[in-house]
Amino acid sequence: HLDAQYNYGCCLRDSTGVPQDDREAARFFRRAANKGHAAAQCQLARFFESGRGVPQDDDEAVRLYRRAADQGHPIAQYHLGNCYAQGQGVPQDDHEAARLFGLAAEQGFVLSQLHL
Repeated sequence: HLDAQYNYGCCLRDSTGVPQDDREAARFFRRAANKGHAAAQCQLARFFESGRGVPQDDDEAVRLYRRAADQGHPIAQYHLGNCYAQGQGVPQDDHEAARLFGLAAEQGFVLSQLHL
């Protein structure tokens, strides 16, 4: 069920077979994220970071990125690394940013490799 909730959120986000609806997408991402789905946590974090479908909230974005990153999700590790690099929602910390970029790069996430 978690994958289905996440996938339906992606359909709503991208207007794939259904009308585009960011608020409803965020609702489905949240349902899966609350049950530990790392990709949903990462996607919901991106929504909070940008204010897409939810009120913009850097603290909540960082919290969700961290939950997904702690599960080894490379995209979340990359985005959390960016938060540390920019001091967005966390104190600026180049060492922590590099550590997170390294974790994502080890999994082949190319954007992280460019930050090392």
